[in-house]
Amino acid sequence: VGVGGMFTWLSQGLAAMARMGGQVQVAQCIGRGERDRAHGFAQAAVQLATLMGMAYAVISLLFARQMVAFFQLTDPEAQTAALSYTKIACGLIVFLTLTMTGLYTAQGDSKTPFLANLIGLVTNMILDPVLILGPGPFPKLGVVGAAIATVTAQAIVMTMMILGVIIQKKE
Repeated sequence: VGVGGMFTWLSQGLAAMARMGGQVQVAQCIGRGERDRAHGFAQAAVQLATLMGMAYAVISLLFARQMVAFFQLTDPEAQTAALSYTKIACGLIVFLTLTMTGLYTAQGDSKTPFLANLIGLVTNMILDPVLILGPGPFPKLGVVGAAIATVTAQAIVMTMMILGVIIQKKE
């Protein structure tokens, strides 16, 4: 998980580019009363995050073996686990979460992304032991369970933020 985690952290660094650029431009445009320009910058940030996320996912899936091999793991079990985690966590990475957080914040709404991220964190905390250890009727998935928990939590956060945009009719 630690090896795969390095690549998910890298993805977060890449995702920060779309977030920072979009967040700053949207906030400045809103401050100047230029809502149409703000909308254009927000749209561009979401499109860039989506494109970068898809590109990172494809690269991660195609080159997962080479990425994991960089760490020169000697234990075959650790290498297999790292490969599984990397393919799932990076192949299904959700870039939009950071960008949406930035765009909400740029409009003065930090409550919505806070609540969405809090729910995602709690979901991850619940799913991790359930999917890793497999208590009761749940299957024991180990490292694959950790990756599934992470991706599921990210998907929930992203879905909540998108629903927030739809429900609140935010630009």
